Amino acid sequence: MENLFFTHHHFDHNIDYPCFLLCRWDQAAGRGSELNVYGPKQTLEELPLANVSPKKAIRQSA
Repeated sequence: MENLFFTHHHFDHNIDYPCFLLCRWDQAAGRGSELNVYGPKQTLEELPLANVSPKKAIRQSA
């Protein structure tokens, strides 16, 4: 999985994001591809751990 899309930010959707990152990192053991995260303009403010990796691009819609 290389792309993750958030259409909106509600707690019941965002709560799994940190777990997803941890599981993805653990399973790939450093061999995984870059994860691109897309979402509305408040994505950086709303998501916990949004800036965990300098390789991860977060693209926000206007």
